Amino acid sequence: MDVFSAVVTAASLADITIRLIKYLRDVKQAAEDVDEEIDSLIREVESLQVVHTQIQEEYERHVQDAALDSKENILWFHTGKTLQETRQLAVKLEICVREIYGENPHTKGPIDGLRKANRKRSRDSRLVDIRNQIHTNQNCLQLWFSIISSVVGSARQEDTTERLKEINSTVMEIAELIDSGELLASQNSSLQQLPSHRDLSKASVAALSSIVASATFVEQSLSRENVNRHFDTPQLVDRFYTGREQEAKQLESWLLQSNSKSSNTKQRRFVVLGVGGSGKTQFCCKFADDNRARFWGVFWVDARSHELLKQTFSQNVAQYGGVGANANAALHWLSNLEEAWLLIIDNADDPEVKLDEYLPKGSRGHVLITTRNPANKSYGNVGPGYYEFQGLQDGAASSLLLKAAGRSPPWDTKITNWANQISSALGYLALAIAVAGSAIREGFCQFHDYLDWHEEQRRQRPGRASSPTPGRDGNIDDPQPGSVEATFDISYKAIADRGTQESADALQLLKTFAFLHCENIRFAFLERAVVNAAAEAEQQKNDIKKMNELKRFARRQNWSQWCNARLLLVLTYLNRNRSPPVLPTVLRDGRREGRFSKSRVRAALRQLTQCSLLIHNDQKDTYSMHPLVHEWAREAPDTTFGEQVVWCEAAAMLLSCCVLLPPLGTTTEDERILTQLLPHVDHVRSRQAQIEQWIRDKRMARMKPLPIFESGFNRDRALMYAKFSVVYAYNTRFEDAKKLQIPLKDFLLKVAGLQSPVTRRVHLALAGTLLQLGEGDEASKLQESVIQSCIGALGLEHRDTLAAKLSLSETRFNQGQFSDARNLQQEVVDGFQRILGAEHEETLNAMDYLGRTVKFFFRDEDRRQARQLHLAAIAGFRKIYGDDNNKTLTAYENLGALAAWSGERTELEEANVTMERVLDIRRTKLGKEHGYTLMAMAGLALVKKGLGQLSEAETLIGEAIAIAERNFGAAHYGCLFGRYRLAQIWAAQGRLAEAERQLVQVTDWQKRKLQGRGSNHPDRIAALVELAAVYNALGKHDECERTADEALHALDTISTQEHPFATKLKADRERWRQQRAEMPGEVQQETQTETQQILLPV
Repeated sequence: MDVFSAVVTAASLADITIRLIKYLRDVKQAAEDVDEEIDSLIREVESLQVVHTQIQEEYERHVQDAALDSKENILWFHTGKTLQETRQLAVKLEICVREIYGENPHTKGPIDGLRKANRKRSRDSRLVDIRNQIHTNQNCLQLWFSIISSVVGSARQEDTTERLKEINSTVMEIAELIDSGELLASQNSSLQQLPSHRDLSKASVAALSSIVASATFVEQSLSRENVNRHFDTPQLVDRFYTGREQEAKQLESWLLQSNSKSSNTKQRRFVVLGVGGSGKTQFCCKFADDNRARFWGVFWVDARSHELLKQTFSQNVAQYGGVGANANAALHWLSNLEEAWLLIIDNADDPEVKLDEYLPKGSRGHVLITTRNPANKSYGNVGPGYYEFQGLQDGAASSLLLKAAGRSPPWDTKITNWANQISSALGYLALAIAVAGSAIREGFCQFHDYLDWHEEQRRQRPGRASSPTPGRDGNIDDPQPGSVEATFDISYKAIADRGTQESADALQLLKTFAFLHCENIRFAFLERAVVNAAAEAEQQKNDIKKMNELKRFARRQNWSQWCNARLLLVLTYLNRNRSPPVLPTVLRDGRREGRFSKSRVRAALRQLTQCSLLIHNDQKDTYSMHPLVHEWAREAPDTTFGEQVVWCEAAAMLLSCCVLLPPLGTTTEDERILTQLLPHVDHVRSRQAQIEQWIRDKRMARMKPLPIFESGFNRDRALMYAKFSVVYAYNTRFEDAKKLQIPLKDFLLKVAGLQSPVTRRVHLALAGTLLQLGEGDEASKLQESVIQSCIGALGLEHRDTLAAKLSLSETRFNQGQFSDARNLQQEVVDGFQRILGAEHEETLNAMDYLGRTVKFFFRDEDRRQARQLHLAAIAGFRKIYGDDNNKTLTAYENLGALAAWSGERTELEEANVTMERVLDIRRTKLGKEHGYTLMAMAGLALVKKGLGQLSEAETLIGEAIAIAERNFGAAHYGCLFGRYRLAQIWAAQGRLAEAERQLVQVTDWQKRKLQGRGSNHPDRIAALVELAAVYNALGKHDECERTADEALHALDTISTQEHPFATKLKADRERWRQQRAEMPGEVQQETQTETQQILLPV
């Protein structure tokens, strides 16, 4: 049944109720003895008429000219059906009443009255039946009206859902009463004796059940489809946003309301092309805001460069999806998200950035792209594919200017003419018009003299004029060069002319922000730049105190050492930066006073936002700048090149002050800010590189006066390099961290020497970075030099000496040199227990490292020792950090790996429970695609393999590999090692041929792809050992011998003494040879369970 025809057909119910009410009033007037009953009947029909009128008005108000979605469609369908049934009942009631009272309601005498009374008694049961059915339908219509009003009229979806739940509850209670007969009995017990009572109950329950089903459907539909869970756009919609309503309406029809059959079979994309400042981003943000309820999630990414795309996909999409913090994981998550989503790709201007690799695959989702590059028009696939924005329409432009200037309509002709002239001079560009309106609103100038101000500022910009900007629709002459920048100049000059502390702070912050990335400049950056100073000062005092204590116990220096120490003191003094840090005054004052003045900073920023030079996001407490304003601010009026150098340095110093170096900076907020700083560090370093290149190009060839260090590299620059390297390392940008740590190490060696604790810490940090890059040999050289320095200055038993040895042991372990690693770790554990105690966190950490290494020596006593070490570490970590800290969880994982190694059933069952809990915690705290989560999945898979749960193990390791390859690439060492583990599981399942193919491919990739050792990498050796066992099980004895020889040669290469793996492999190969000798001429088909496997840790 068609929704509209059902409702329209039922409209005749109004005529019936009106006619029936009039007739009943005539009956009442003629028959005084039935007043009470007639009154009751009239009230019932009048109530029905009221409900019908309410529904009719709702229909006319919301339905007649509007398209219905699935929820509204089903509601009006059932409402119309109930109205039709009620109309039929009303007709029956009218017929029944007229049969009783006749066409003439007036009684003509006693006999006529008696006849009517007899007719009424004979039709009493039928009349009561009809009246009760009408009463039930009336209640149903009232409930339908309540549901429709909730869905259509409620502003808040949460209120709608709650109202629907209440209606459902009420309906169910009524249905239960009707079904049991209690409701009818409570109204009139005699009704239960009516023949139609059973049918009436069933009809009522059926009608009410229909309401319950519909209300539940709408509630679930709202929860499933129309709940916006995430909303993040590049900018907030400007409060004065004006114009382009028709374009937005048309885009909605193309992007969201297409009736084509292909609407759900392709990803829907649209491009907004236009010149800078034409309002592309604001248009997309307004579209997203207006259609927020249509999307489960709204996301955005910055497409100015490949690096920014990757960063914003990681921060704006992957982080919310709980997947790996990288672009590939974010794109995969969007591609598989069943709910409706919108992705805004903003500022895709660079021709070198190809968007194909940044579009989620598949047919799901909606994408809006803003760009100044006409080549990107081809990405649109709905409607015409793109809009080309230039200027606003004449009326919209002047309206925007008047609103931004604070003028409320109606506007007189004179001021409208001024607005039209200003808009025309600015090329009808939305950004320039908004800034001009702000200048007028703040009283910097008036409508009648704005153009004079603007022309004066434009002419004062020699050599800095922008390229011509198209006018509206391409039909208006281009504004003169520099006209857009001149608009910004007016606001800048007006702020400067105020001459207040707030205005001076505002301009300094503006010039500083110009060298940061233009998006997401967090207020927290400014606060941390001040408050971190106190923590750093306290740590510096502790370091000086520690140095003085060390001097008392230091060995007596010989003459050469004494001279070198004095020379270092002189060099340190000469290279010390004695000036205060280059920061905006408001931040420098705060650091000096030890107090962050929020009110002063907010007042300065308010001046910039009021002039539309900055955009403030209240929800995130972040600031952003339009790209045109961002570029202009670096060359603000009268800014010299020297000043640009200063403000670039101020931006870099601001970011540096936000970072705390170890042992500080360990809180969750400290870690979060390292991610937030990354795009700003990238941007300011690129600006620094441009400035330095310009200086080099301009510098005349001349002799440097006794240079010791590269020009400009001092303590502050060294500290900045150290902090920026922490940002890069935390975000797994190890190559970038290395580029900063190497010159920092060289500088500190020259200034402070290796005997300085700071220099040693930098050496160890660089070693850790090199180890992450697979450069283990270089890392170990740095660590060994630190150890020798510590021994010489501090002695063998000093805490710093032992910590350096533990660092070297980790490198040795990853190089596969287990004997060296074990000796170092045992020495560290013994030393820490003597000087720190057995329950100190550093002692526990060393014990956990030692247990992980000891298990690879295969003897029962080694496995027992490893278990004791891991259990002690777990108990200690739980006491210090709790049960779900990363250190505690890592110790649990090491214990689980030991159980998988030993094969003890009791230990495996215990490890299975523990590892499942570890995996749950990793997924909850870090996300299902974090590296630690993937390692936990691999660890649990090994335990399940040991328990014989091979299918579960294969599923776990397969899921982990798929995620890792998507996030890190198939050639990543972790992915290759995961495939080696998968081959072990296949071999255990008897799938030897598949295991062989996998291991051959893995060992080949490892030989070519792994950095550092290549063919002798420990991961590859482990795969070779497993491949030799598979070859033997397949009867490929020649291949087995050749592979075993290659593995043994590699083991000899990486170890100074016989490697425990080599000892085991030699014993296995001898056993295989004996088996072949005992079965001559036959192919020995050993199962993998009979093949001793040699495993390496993840």
